[in-house]
Amino acid sequence: MTLNFSFHPTASIDHLNIRKEGSERDILAIDIKLSGDTDSTVLAAILGCGKAQARNFWNIKSEEKPILFNGISKITAWSEFDNCEVAIGARKFKGARVRRFAFQPQPGMVIKLECQVTVSDIHDSDVSYLCEHIRDDINVTIGSHPDLFDSKDSENE
Repeated sequence: MTLNFSFHPTASIDHLNIRKEGSERDILAIDIKLSGDTDSTVLAAILGCGKAQARNFWNIKSEEKPILFNGISKITAWSEFDNCEVAIGARKFKGARVRRFAFQPQPGMVIKLECQVTVSDIHDSDVSYLCEHIRDDINVTIGSHPDLFDSKDSENE
């Protein structure tokens, strides 16, 4: 499955973890924890299910009780997406890994979403840019390339 979504209207950079990786520990990498609201259609990719199944968190027929499961505080998912393109503000990062999803259904077919983006071989100027925008509201778009076996039919489920 492919992962394509934007936080609406913006996301927050909640946490940054700067580290070195690689056999010689000479490659600079960063883990970025993002949070914000987004459209519920992304749940199909995160949960690995059809779009109709992902809508089961909401009561589409009733405006009085729009969320079916009021006792849910946060749901975590183990899915991971490699080779994503992530745009954070004015910067684009290719080859990013997106994982550690946690979401909470909200009224209006919206979810509060948290995720971790890992960028390897990051430049110092990009690290500075991200540090300047920590805890700020910033535009974030995440996209991945289609998997080999993805088809148009699976997108309509």
